Amino acid sequence: MILTDISLYGIILSKPAKAGGRLNQNRESYNKICGEWRATRGKMPPNKCIVDFADTLAQGARILDVGCGCGRPIAGYLAGQGFNVVGIDISESMIKAARSEHIAGCEFIVSDFLDYDSDTKFDAVIAFDSLWHIRHENQREIYPRLAKLLKIGGRLLFTHGKRDGPGEGEMFGARFYYSALDADEVAALLEWNGFGQIEYELDYVESTTGDRELIVTAELVRRVD
Repeated sequence: MILTDISLYGIILSKPAKAGGRLNQNRESYNKICGEWRATRGKMPPNKCIVDFADTLAQGARILDVGCGCGRPIAGYLAGQGFNVVGIDISESMIKAARSEHIAGCEFIVSDFLDYDSDTKFDAVIAFDSLWHIRHENQREIYPRLAKLLKIGGRLLFTHGKRDGPGEGEMFGARFYYSALDADEVAALLEWNGFGQIEYELDYVESTTGDRELIVTAELVRRVD
């Protein structure tokens, strides 16, 4: 499984469906639950790991929030700390809700992460509970994309599972697809794509949104041709 305990979201995990049913339905599901998500996650404080990570960044840093949802609490918190934030999400309803918050210093864009590009590199990328929604067969495409988006010296934080494979879950009555690679392969892919200073926090425990199997931070130290 990809997650250990996100009981505050009401997620129930199960084995993945057959291949034909494993298409990513997350856009439709997040559109469906947008109101409930905004009323719960949108009212929570920022996660401690986000606050600690933000403290390592220079004032005015440009940050990409992958899977920004309704814009709160993460993008809103970061903007309030003086950062310039671009939030992307596959859910049109989530982005509409985020834009309606009128958060100064934030830009919100409907986009799949693997399709997103920017002419200006970012000082940091945060992907809290988002990259594990990417299909299992596309997971290895994540790391060159992250490297492309970051400046040299740019910082990265994301949540991940510890074991290889896909899964499905239910949240607010909607079905979601999850997947992850083996944690050792993730470290190898990060290094291969130019990342260093890689740190793993296993079995991350937090009361805000529940526990996570793995929190990863890294820094882009070189370009890979």
